[in-house]
Parts: sequence; C-alpha cells; structure tokens
Amino acid sequence: MRRPTTTVAIATMALLLAGCSGSPAATPSPSPRVTAPATPSPSPTPELCDAAWIRSQVQQVLAGQVFETHYLTIDDELTLSVWLVDPEIDAAARTGLSAGNQRALETGLTLSYRIVDEIPCVAQVFENVNPMIVDSHYGSWYIDIIPVRAFAGLESPTTADLIEAVTRSGAGPADGRRTMPPGDQPAPSGSCTWPQARRLLGAHLDPEPANSAAYLIVGGGIAADSRHGNSSSDVAVQAQIEARQDADMDDSVVMARLNLLAADLGCLSPPVDQLDLFVVDGSGRLAVYARVPGVLIGPEAGPLPPGMVVLYHYPATNEP
Repeated sequence: MRRPTTTVAIATMALLLAGCSGSPAATPSPSPRVTAPATPSPSPTPELCDAAWIRSQVQQVLAGQVFETHYLTIDDELTLSVWLVDPEIDAAARTGLSAGNQRALETGLTLSYRIVDEIPCVAQVFENVNPMIVDSHYGSWYIDIIPVRAFAGLESPTTADLIEAVTRSGAGPADGRRTMPPGDQPAPSGSCTWPQARRLLGAHLDPEPANSAAYLIVGGGIAADSRHGNSSSDVAVQAQIEARQDADMDDSVVMARLNLLAADLGCLSPPVDQLDLFVVDGSGRLAVYARVPGVLIGPEAGPLPPGMVVLYHYPATNEP
C-alpha cells in the first residue's frame, strides 16, 4: 500500500478538510445580527465537559437540519467538523455566484459562532471549528478551519463582525466558489441518491454516540483526480470511524472497511471520484488516513487492490 510522507499527508489533510484559505472575503453589505433559530437549547454543562459531550450538544443545536458532525486532530489540533446542507443556497446559482458565496459564508460563520457561544466549554476542548457548507445538491460553497479563539468577546455580532474577528485571528475566511456549481444532474437508471447511499454506509459505521460520520462534497476540489473534468465538479465522499481497540487500526481491518464502503458507493450518481476514510482513536486523534480513487469505486468494481489505495498511519505523538 502506498504511504505518503508525513509532510505530504498533513498537507493533504489540510486540503481535504479545510480547503485552501485565500485572501479575506470582501465585507458584505450590512447584515442583521446573528440570532439563533428556534432549535433546542444545549443541555447544562456536565461536571466533565469533553469532546463527545460537545458533539452531542451540536446535534441538539442542529436538530431538524441535514448535517454530520465529528471531531479529529488536524495538524495536531483537535477540530470540530460540521457538514451542513443549507437549502437556502441557490444550487443552480440563478441569483448569481456572489450571492451564493455570501449566503454560504454567513451560514458557515454563524454556525461556527453559535457552537462556540451556545455550548459551554468548547474553547477549553477544541482549537478549531471546521464548517463545511453545501447546497441541496451537495455542491461545496464554503469550507474553512476557524480558530475558536476568534470568537472570544463577541456579543450579538453581525456577519461583518464575524469576518473581522476571523481575519483578526490570522486565519481569514476562506474564499468561496470561483465557478458555477454543477447543480442537479440526471441520474441513470439503477443509481442511488446520496441519502440512499448514506443509509447503506451507516451499516459499516459505528452507531451513535460513536465519533463517526459520512458526507458528500461536490466541487470542493478535494479529489486528486476527477472523472468529471475539473475540480469544480469533483465528487468526494469522506467518512470517519472511531477505533474501539488497536486492532481496528490494522491494515487488514481498515482495508476490509474500505471494501464495504466502496461497494456501497458504487450506485451513487454522480460517480465518486474519491473516498477518504479517517480512523480516529477514542480521543479524536487521527490514527489512520486512507484514500480510494474513484476508478476503484463502481457497481462492477471488485476487491480493492492494495497497491492503489493510499494508507497512512499517523504517529501516536509528535516526538521523534
């Protein structure tokens, strides 16, 4: 199995989950104050506030929406990742690219701020929030890594306030889409939708409350190679599982899980360009990263050939 160097693997992780941060986004026109929608309030803080409890509170905050949440280390920093479908983003971009980008930016920043503001002790557990905002066709609009410290001291901020705070933290909001999204594509007979594929994948992921997730991102520039022509329409599926014992991180066990996931993605339309699997330990430390190219995923595909799968084991610590 091919194993990237540590430097390459970390750079890949930053690209996969955070996108490429560009120049700070232009400050939008005056926006309303950030207010929380009518969703259940988080539970009172327990005596032990940890990553698993915070994840459960995010699930309460986002109840009724289409989302996935999990946590893992990115560049050795514990990061809370939230993939969220915003149905208000114009998937066909009929209102224009800038309007879609502004809506996604507002959604991503507001979501990140709400998590830090409404859930106690987030700042004591997590270094970053990783919002991934997609439209109703799972087109990528805004993916970022935002330091939790950026929101310190804010009260009822506007979107412009949030942009200024993130920029001041040194991160700077990531750029949005530069090209029109692919939108909805006609599905061939016998194919499956993402909700159908997600239900199939669920049989191979750990049940709640395990730190697991699976989500689809179209046009995020994540796939190393796209059969759809360019990075604006690449199709990537990312999944995470939580290892309950050391054996769950063995190559043979990870490969067996990859084979199951890849087989269930064979029906998905549009076809998958890349499957990423993150295996974390009980604390959220990223232990194994695996990547399966889309050419190995399809209804006629057989067992995955190890030589074409990237499989990298992260060291337990940063010590040499």
